[in-house]
Amino acid sequence: MFPNRVQRREGELLLAEGKSAGRSGGYLESLRLFSHNARLYLVGSFISNIVQGAFGALLNLYALQLGYGADFVGVLVSVQMFATGFGSLPASFICYRIGRKKSLIIAALIVGFGTLGMAWSSAAWALILFKAIYGFAFAFLSVTIAPFLMENSTPKERAHLFGLNFASHTFAMMLGNFGSGWIADELATTMGALQSYRITLTIFAVGVTAAALCYAFIKEQERAGGPSGKEAIVKGLSEAISLKEARQLIIYNLLIGFGAGMVVPFFNVFLSQKLNATAREVGLVLAISQIITGLASLAAPVLVSKMGKIKSVVTCQLSSIPFLLMIALPPNVSAVSISFFIRNALMNMVNPITSNLSMEIVPERLRSVISSFTRMANDGARSISAIVAGFLMEHVSLEAPYFVTSAVYLAASFCYYTFFIRFDREADDQDGKCTGAGTTKVPAD
Repeated sequence: MFPNRVQRREGELLLAEGKSAGRSGGYLESLRLFSHNARLYLVGSFISNIVQGAFGALLNLYALQLGYGADFVGVLVSVQMFATGFGSLPASFICYRIGRKKSLIIAALIVGFGTLGMAWSSAAWALILFKAIYGFAFAFLSVTIAPFLMENSTPKERAHLFGLNFASHTFAMMLGNFGSGWIADELATTMGALQSYRITLTIFAVGVTAAALCYAFIKEQERAGGPSGKEAIVKGLSEAISLKEARQLIIYNLLIGFGAGMVVPFFNVFLSQKLNATAREVGLVLAISQIITGLASLAAPVLVSKMGKIKSVVTCQLSSIPFLLMIALPPNVSAVSISFFIRNALMNMVNPITSNLSMEIVPERLRSVISSFTRMANDGARSISAIVAGFLMEHVSLEAPYFVTSAVYLAASFCYYTFFIRFDREADDQDGKCTGAGTTKVPAD
């Protein structure tokens, strides 16, 4: 269920960067300042994210109903991650040439086409093909969303725009998770589970055309002159590779991505096969998790003020590991769900902190390039670990991936602390020397 990360990561990243600019005025005042384009995007994005939530809740269960095992589900997850992560570079070239508006429309239509194709396919090759198409749609989004919102906002309301985008993403995912499970269970009473999944996915796939319609009314912004997207990426790549902080961020994202790919996309499979949960129960658990994670993220600024960025991240990630292990052990849906809620909240509430820090410690001109490559590292690692997890669940045990992920998260937390604790210390030194100084120094260009 990676795609929720596309908007969340970019939104949090720029929300953190624009926080100081957005302090003047509240949400109500800022809402009135949102541009026509920004409002159309928020509506279209909300619709698209509902479809994403439905797809994430039902697709793995649909594959199981077709008679495939967890190992094939791992292949499907891997294909999507690979298409999203490694499709971001060609997508960025295409987006530069055709513009943000057309890119958003194409992404929405591809999401619907991929979902519809999977809903009515049963052959392994067709499922893999449409999963790759679906994943490529989110490559378009990953290189379009943040620049589009930046271009269609001013510093005064930008932080609130990104904040509202993040909140609407979470709420839409919740609706998609719960709504799809509820509809599928209701239809299953009259037509069987397999057909109910197909009809439910079709309803949501067709509904995403409303998002494309919203994007169609966006007025394209004129782009400033400068190097082409390809030239900028090639030049930035060589500079980014030579930067130690960039290499450290890539290592950390490889570890986190590998661990997440082992368990996150398979939780609905675990509930279904281990605990015999229904589609309605799976959707409800995922929906509640979205709410709790969103609320928990509000505590991140408090943690930073008390502990600093690095210690906050490491503390939350280490604290999540016992609950990750507890998911694999209890014998009922309620106990597993509670552990899942706490684990998700602890791991994801620090996402704004890690996103902010990853941009603070690199030169401004390299931020978009480094962001792209850390995302590729994360998604690439997930594409590999998803195959490993599918194999382990099918041939070893459903619980095995949770133990592997715990070890990987432990290593990731150690690396994060070792690599970046110096930035907390520098921030503390600045606080001691200058009242109100609390930002990490960005390396000079």
